[in-house]
Amino acid sequence: MRHFLRSSDWGSFFCYMVIQDELLAEEIEKSRASDTNWIPPPLGCLLKYFVELEHDVDEGDKTSKWIMAISSCMRDMFHYARVSGLHILECIIDTALSAVKREQLQEVSNILSLYPLLQPLVAVMGWDLLPGKTLVRKKMMQLLWRSKSQELRLEEFSFYGKQSDEISCVEHLCGILCYRLDLASFVACVNSGRPWDSKSSLLFSGKDFQVNENEDVSLDPFVENFVLERLAVQTPLRGLDFVKGFKKGL
Repeated sequence: MRHFLRSSDWGSFFCYMVIQDELLAEEIEKSRASDTNWIPPPLGCLLKYFVELEHDVDEGDKTSKWIMAISSCMRDMFHYARVSGLHILECIIDTALSAVKREQLQEVSNILSLYPLLQPLVAVMGWDLLPGKTLVRKKMMQLLWRSKSQELRLEEFSFYGKQSDEISCVEHLCGILCYRLDLASFVACVNSGRPWDSKSSLLFSGKDFQVNENEDVSLDPFVENFVLERLAVQTPLRGLDFVKGFKKGL
């Protein structure tokens, strides 16, 4: 390739690039038409590799393999976005939200490993994609926000130079949604005559929070969903509506 570029035959080089892009675009259209749950090929390869990596017995080498896989996927995603005419962040957010809709939360986390700072935004936008599914909402907020909020805040602090105690409007909304889940769980416990334990709180337990599916099944889901809906109606902050309202105000 170095010798090819030195030949100064830029016309042939650009022709080669155009042909390559056309082949890639054709491959994208074919795969998109044949798969209802279609995701960009680079992200599909990354997810498959992560599944294989889980069964890798060499624990010491997993981190380096994980970093290399993300680096390779980001490079391929830039090519994909360029050929598709889409923004790379738009591709990643749309794919992550599609996985949220299918309740594939670990897949969402793996997709967002390319850009971890998008996790609170996807958690907020994914909230309204899970109506009436309190347990899944708890798992999503724990996986994308509560378990990693401190690490994300430190990463954002180092990247943007903001104060470590500053939070964005999206981070603030994540906290409000966690509070609502805690309040709904508390009301459901009181209604069922059971004591409420702070260990089951998203806000109080932080990283140590574990979704107890047996405990949540024993609670009345109608009560939890009713509380969440009333909170959503009586406050201006509501997942996607908040984001839309923010855009209109700009």
